[in-house]
Amino acid sequence: MNFTEPSPLAQSTVVGFLPELESLTPVPSNETSCENWREVHHLVFHAANVCFAVGLLIPTTLHLHMILLRVMLSIGCTLYVVWATLYRCALDMMIWNSVFLGINILHLSYLLYKKRPVKIEKDLGGVYHRLFEPLRVPPDLFRRLTGQFCVIQTLKRGQVYATEDKTSVDDRLSILLKGRFS
Repeated sequence: MNFTEPSPLAQSTVVGFLPELESLTPVPSNETSCENWREVHHLVFHAANVCFAVGLLIPTTLHLHMILLRVMLSIGCTLYVVWATLYRCALDMMIWNSVFLGINILHLSYLLYKKRPVKIEKDLGGVYHRLFEPLRVPPDLFRRLTGQFCVIQTLKRGQVYATEDKTSVDDRLSILLKGRFS
């Protein structure tokens, strides 16, 4: 009642497909396909890769993560150069890793230069700590603002700094560091 005859199209597809399956050769087991593997690389090679892995796993929430990343990449490249030179005798790998080492050392030098401590003049240190530091102005920005434009004047008692309606103060900002004036 619910019986259907197989169509000639379905039979030809199955029959045409079987010879292709029979002609496939089985994949060799893992024992025979791995016979051509080379020996394990030297410990220096593995230490270099561990340095790369550690460098890439440093969390970005860490304060000095970029510096630590560049240090680990530089150590890894150095170990690769040693490995390629002494144990593999591979000139191309030695050259490429030397180039990468140079790039990492240059970038590391730049990052360390940016992190250097900024020296603020003794007279302006109090101004920075009282006025600018609470506003989270970085010391290097404060130094740039005061570096070339700042002029510290010492006035004697009775000496006039500015006169109302006569002295133009449009292009400067004045801060009293010590003493009092009227």
